[in-house]
Amino acid sequence: MNRRIIISLLGGGIIVIALLLGFCIFKMQHFKSNLEKTLNNDLMQISQELALNEIQLNYTPFECSGLFFIECKNSHLDFISKTLNQKLFSSRNLVLSLEDIDFKSIALSVTSQLEIANLGDLQEYSEAFFPKSFKLNLTIKPQDNTSYTIDTELNLNANNVQYIENFQTLLNSPRIQEMGLFRHISSLAFLDEGFQIQDFNFTLISKDLSNKLFEIAQSKYGSSLDETAYITLINFLAEIVLADFSSKPYYPQIEKFIDSFLQIILWNANKMQVFITPKSKTPCYTFSTKDVDTALDTLFSSYDFDIKLSK
Repeated sequence: MNRRIIISLLGGGIIVIALLLGFCIFKMQHFKSNLEKTLNNDLMQISQELALNEIQLNYTPFECSGLFFIECKNSHLDFISKTLNQKLFSSRNLVLSLEDIDFKSIALSVTSQLEIANLGDLQEYSEAFFPKSFKLNLTIKPQDNTSYTIDTELNLNANNVQYIENFQTLLNSPRIQEMGLFRHISSLAFLDEGFQIQDFNFTLISKDLSNKLFEIAQSKYGSSLDETAYITLINFLAEIVLADFSSKPYYPQIEKFIDSFLQIILWNANKMQVFITPKSKTPCYTFSTKDVDTALDTLFSSYDFDIKLSK
């Protein structure tokens, strides 16, 4: 093979690679533009829906950047109660990133810093429990034209608690084919349509939570509140909470959850893991956020519920 042919082949290969690269960039830029538009349309819709409940949403629009690894940023989201005339909750530096994409899956991440309103006498408790930041990792795996799974890892960090959630959900809807995968995901359509939990693992890790809560209680009730009186107080408050579930069919599971959480508060454990798995091999239970009571009833009747405590 002479030099001219070799040069021609190399030149042709370079041209093909350049065309493919250009096509990929074009498609990703089109996706970026649609994603930015979708996110901001969703924010506008959420704002309008919240306004019906006397909550004002102040926000900056999402701005997306990048060629292949797209990043969409929102500097702040403020939820303000019109009735109370005060800020309830805020998100700062919310960033949605497209980490990876191939023929088998799409990897996304979401990060943000969180702030909650001053709750007066409950502020110290809020600071102990309420997350200051979160990171959400999502791996989306298309199954066919009308379904996909989402592997989710959510990590929330508060001053005295770390929350970790790992779960997999299946979303099956004819609207996926109509809307397209990305539009279906970004529109949060599954919140109305329902979804199937395939497995769920929730972990709560204490960061000196027991001592912090005891310290707060003593600051409010006086140093005369010893550990015995404190334990009595905590158990009394737990009974009040449980009373609201006394007539529910899933009362035993709620009771087990609260009792396990008490072990974290009362120095008996530092880590609580909650495992939820379907009772049948093929889960066919669909959940919707519209009716929380029905969702909990379905969850605890159709799934096995187990809790493990450790130091």
